[in-house]
Amino acid sequence: MMQENGVLVFSKQGCLTESELHSALKLLCMSPDEFSEFKDNEGWEEDDEDDDKITRIFSNEGLPDLKASWKRLIHEAARLTLRSYGDGELESDRLLMEDQAALKGLSSRQWRALQVRFGQKMILHRLLQLTKS
Repeated sequence: MMQENGVLVFSKQGCLTESELHSALKLLCMSPDEFSEFKDNEGWEEDDEDDDKITRIFSNEGLPDLKASWKRLIHEAARLTLRSYGDGELESDRLLMEDQAALKGLSSRQWRALQVRFGQKMILHRLLQLTKS
């Protein structure tokens, strides 16, 4: 998960703002009774959580304190996204980036793609650590 200009990048497939992610987690992690009440009220009342509080919730310091159901959902999404990279391991990319002979065979575009891939995998690994139960 990475924050850039108020947008929380959550996976390779798309991104949500922090407020959108907050709303999605609230909705996805509702109990059947909570969801029934949500439907009966045609949504929830105005949130008392401002943007600064939501930003803190999704910071590296705030993630470990999330509700267990939210952490499980974020953890699983990060795990599945990491799995989409194939091996999901950092070491193979790190070794490739240090292998001067292999790097000579890469175009500048391939080198940048490798760096981006490595960075994304590092973020996902960190997210897994922060949301571990």
